[in-house]
Amino acid sequence: MALGAVLVLAALIGGFVLLTGGDDEDDGGGGSATEASELTERLTERELGISAFYPEDWKRTERNGIVTLESKDRCAAVSLSSPVPANLTSSLLNDSVASARRSFGKKAIFGREDRPAPVGDRPTQAAVAAVPGKGGTPVAVRLVASRGEQLGHLVQQVIRNPEACTRSGAQARAVVESIVYTR
Repeated sequence: MALGAVLVLAALIGGFVLLTGGDDEDDGGGGSATEASELTERLTERELGISAFYPEDWKRTERNGIVTLESKDRCAAVSLSSPVPANLTSSLLNDSVASARRSFGKKAIFGREDRPAPVGDRPTQAAVAAVPGKGGTPVAVRLVASRGEQLGHLVQQVIRNPEACTRSGAQARAVVESIVYTR
């Protein structure tokens, strides 16, 4: 399970970009149907067994088996990985939360979501935290583990200053809702 923790740590480090840079303003509100209609680009990673849609103006990076999608205003990011075989998915969330706690330190207090929404058609386990970012601005972190047919999947959703970044936050949620696992 050490590999999964290493990949999670890499994704969390990528999430720190949101903690330290950019401004806290996006271009306003909008309903979830609007954000879903803005998902015009398709991500298909056969090796990871992941398919998802994301907005055209989001930046896509791939490194060490992790795909990260970041909003243009740097208010939100979604990182996707498939670090373990399906039979190890049950410990993936616990290992991911432990890695995040080590990365964020005592500032992060993670809690479990009682009934997390499924990702794709897969049941999920999820944990959430609010972490103080630059200047004490809150950063919302959500970790979601799902069991695919062959792989265990992990999604990390980071929204910097959720009150100011409503549009990017809604787009990030729409990205997560669009995910389909193929392996």
